[in-house]
Amino acid sequence: MLSNILNKLSINRNEIRDLLKSRDYLINTDLDLEEIEKRINSNTLYKTTLTNAKTSKKFIGYLLNKKIKIIDSSKIGFFCIVNGVLEMDKNCRLRIKTKTHSAFIVLYALWLIGMIILFSMEYLKENKFDKGLMGVFALLIPLALIFRLYIHVLYLLSKKRVLKNLNLILS
Repeated sequence: MLSNILNKLSINRNEIRDLLKSRDYLINTDLDLEEIEKRINSNTLYKTTLTNAKTSKKFIGYLLNKKIKIIDSSKIGFFCIVNGVLEMDKNCRLRIKTKTHSAFIVLYALWLIGMIILFSMEYLKENKFDKGLMGVFALLIPLALIFRLYIHVLYLLSKKRVLKNLNLILS
């Protein structure tokens, strides 16, 4: 079943291992610093807030003072934020870190904390658990884990796409 889903998403197991093992990446290029900046800027819709926007460009974000902060311009692109720095010695390279958009982490944490508070209040109110309420919370725990997994899968898909586009632009 998982293999069928991965095949439909065009992801193989090796790519998943690569995507899961690191959030730090180094993209080496033979291009000079000016050409890298030109290519990234021409493929980026300039926005200081990393939110979705309809654009024909590959990225949304900015490159300023050799620092880059972008998301992919696809519908799921905002799940993965890319922060990076252009470095230069003999060759130029882009050192980047990826992370899940903090809005999703905050919303998930607030939801989880809210559920814990509601559960605790019900217990403290009568010093016993209502069986119906226990059933609801027993259902909410797996749903919370599934939702977190869903966010992570969208992050991985977005990360795969943004890394592919960066490599294409910088090659």
